[in-house]
Amino acid sequence: MLAYRNRIGNDINYSITGVISDNVTVITKYENPTFTDPAGSWYVGKKVGEIWGYRASGLIQTQEEADAFNQLDHSYISPVAWKPGDVRYVDLNNDGKIDRGNNRLGDMGDLTIIGNTSPRYAYSFTGNIEWKGLSLSIMFQGIGKRHYAPGVGDVYFWGSGALAQVTVFSQHLDYWTPENPNAYYPNPYSAPVGSIGSFVNKTQQVSDRYLQNAAYVRLKNATIGYSLPREVIQRIKLSKVHLYVSGENLLTFTKLTKIFDPETLVGVGGTTTGKIYPLTQVYSLGINIGL
Repeated sequence: MLAYRNRIGNDINYSITGVISDNVTVITKYENPTFTDPAGSWYVGKKVGEIWGYRASGLIQTQEEADAFNQLDHSYISPVAWKPGDVRYVDLNNDGKIDRGNNRLGDMGDLTIIGNTSPRYAYSFTGNIEWKGLSLSIMFQGIGKRHYAPGVGDVYFWGSGALAQVTVFSQHLDYWTPENPNAYYPNPYSAPVGSIGSFVNKTQQVSDRYLQNAAYVRLKNATIGYSLPREVIQRIKLSKVHLYVSGENLLTFTKLTKIFDPETLVGVGGTTTGKIYPLTQVYSLGINIGL
């Protein structure tokens, strides 16, 4: 934390305060001598929050591209044939398969670490200035580095899936069609829960294409106030009268999808993400009176 206070002349007082903190958690001991299932279990050397996923090289655009991808053994992900609009996952180890290998550290097939959910570099910045009874206070806060990875069944992110969970926002309308080949979203498959898995498994795997940058900076609070002059309040036999207008959660700057609030993300992906109500903007107007 660093703080600085000073005065300009006899009328202006100001202060600036900055705070930053960081931590990384690494597993130093755990009973997993074979380093099995590093994506879903603990192992010595693992950084808490690791996101394991596939590399993706875009969306398949033509039937010829789909036929080429279908030459790979993709049965671990889905037995259904890929078609234009599906996600093209990369065969990282060039073994002709798209899978997780033997599911041991060092032999994870095409899975690799693509990010980390742990929030890094938590910071805040506060500034205050006063001049002849007028005051302004602002506070920014944020996270410098964090990832969020939507996965299979993350219904609020994908906007498609099991019919009982489909929730469509305007962002979801940018999905692949022959007329919209540069779309962000892949084919939007929807069906009853018992039959949807093989289809969304083609498009909703955790991958670097849809890895979200969840870092953010938010104007958490801004307050403007005015204290009546002493000669005025003494006439009405009061010691203090302070008027103020305040706002919270006024501005947010983030590259995270607009569907989510960066302060209310839960988990790495799944059916619960996005179901926490986002933080709202709050405005207040008040008066402090000292007798």
